[in-house]
Amino acid sequence: MPYAAALRHVTAAEEPWEPCHRWIITDDLRDWIDGKTWRGVGYPDLRAWLDNEVSPAFDCDWCDEPGDAREEDCCLELLVTAYDPDIQPSTMHVGTRKLHARCKPARDASPMFGRAGAAGTSIAWLSKVMDIPDGPHRISLPASAQPAVSGEYELEARALLAPGWWYGHDHTGRAMMLVTVRVTEDHGQGAWPWLTELQLHLNGEGLGHPDSMEGGECDWALRIGGGARPWIALRTGQEQDGAFRHLLLQQMELPDGWEDAARRDGRVTVAIGPCTAHWDDTDPGPAGDLAPDPDGCACAALGADSVAELLDDHMFVTAGVRVITGEES
Repeated sequence: MPYAAALRHVTAAEEPWEPCHRWIITDDLRDWIDGKTWRGVGYPDLRAWLDNEVSPAFDCDWCDEPGDAREEDCCLELLVTAYDPDIQPSTMHVGTRKLHARCKPARDASPMFGRAGAAGTSIAWLSKVMDIPDGPHRISLPASAQPAVSGEYELEARALLAPGWWYGHDHTGRAMMLVTVRVTEDHGQGAWPWLTELQLHLNGEGLGHPDSMEGGECDWALRIGGGARPWIALRTGQEQDGAFRHLLLQQMELPDGWEDAARRDGRVTVAIGPCTAHWDDTDPGPAGDLAPDPDGCACAALGADSVAELLDDHMFVTAGVRVITGEES
């Protein structure tokens, strides 16, 4: 434990801390200063920061009139990024507002500050406004025999609703995700060696089980995010610091009923295999008549039935991936 954190634990047992100036310390601000609401980030002693580095003289962010926390009660508002394990894994302090205590109630009644705290709070948890990627997702992967050389790939993900007879169950739809992979940099070796490298990597990460269509287990997890357009996070594991690793983090078009089926069953069948542009190299077997685009890709024409044939031919790495609940998110 850092010395500053240990000191806070010791002094907290003696008497509540109060700042040297007339800053009003709300419960949520006290929790932040004491490190209780930090996620994925660490700060030095914030009590000393407030006493020694935050200027008590300021122009109020509500009325623009001068204020001085040495002479009257004043409020702080910290702008902090709200924690999200996939798109915003750190609670970063990005700004500070200062107000007269007499201005705080009026400021809370105004919509101009957005989510900047309700009455009686001092932390404005800011949801990150970000463009979650859309379309093909690009990754690179070092060669197992020559790590200095990396292949590059484009992953295109599509959500499909498969008929229940795939699984030997009733006729209700089952959610699956088809991820087709195109090798964009093969270093003159052709696509096949790099597709093999990718399959070995996926197996090593836990994807691929001989019984995956009928209860095979996988440690990966899938999160379905809401908003103006749905997005998915396909988690492959966690780093030592708790941060999630992702194979995919992108916006997706979800067919009607897909999300309901995924949440109902608590799992999605994820199948990852080569783009149809590489099928001459990989000999996929029959999959119906597909019309490729000018780049040789016909993946958009793959429906649930044709994917079932590809899975039977063991062309795709596949497994049942758990859908995480809102609480786990």
